[in-house]
Amino acid sequence: MAGARSSIPIVALTASASSEVRFRCMEAGMNDFLSKPMEVPAVRLALERWCLGSAGMTVAPGVSEPA
Repeated sequence: MAGARSSIPIVALTASASSEVRFRCMEAGMNDFLSKPMEVPAVRLALERWCLGSAGMTVAPGVSEPA
């Protein structure tokens, strides 16, 4: 079952943009991170990063940088 779960990307959405909260989200196993207020371009990039061509669900370059 863990193999099936690992192929589903999880994008954290939080009201805090602090590096500490970002670190905790990534440490908890999130694949990416967005903070509020959400902006359409940032959401679109996250969706493209994790959903388009997601056969392998590999990490895209720049994921560790906030959008």
